[in-house]
Amino acid sequence: MTINLKKIYQRKKTMEISKLYFDMVDLKATIDAHKLQDTKRVHDGTDNEDTIGDLIDDLIEGIKELAHE
Repeated sequence: MTINLKKIYQRKKTMEISKLYFDMVDLKATIDAHKLQDTKRVHDGTDNEDTIGDLIDDLIEGIKELAHE
């Protein structure tokens, strides 16, 4: 029996990405439930045009893209 380390690594990576994705989905639901999605994002100590709702949506999309690589 041969151990395919590449398959094991890929499976572990997929599981980690899945956990990150579902944590982000939970975080988005929490932000939405508390009506915080329109709160301005602070970056380097200053406000900018993006909101935390935008930020979490971008993170979720990024994780989806990683999952398909």
